[in-house]
Amino acid sequence: MMTLVKDVKWDTDDILEVEGVLWKIVKTFNYDHEGHEGDVLTLMNFDGDTRELHTYDEGKTFLEE
Repeated sequence: MMTLVKDVKWDTDDILEVEGVLWKIVKTFNYDHEGHEGDVLTLMNFDGDTRELHTYDEGKTFLEE
């Protein structure tokens, strides 16, 4: 089940601040499924932890599994 990630701000083109922690975008996957476009962003913080965020509105809102 996907949940909304509420506290996400763009810091630079490849850095997101998620819940007060800086995350670098290390991989982007764009897809189009039957006319619905989306992006999956793989992020890594400075401790080496990773997470994936999904967006369906060009980075305005983010979801996470």
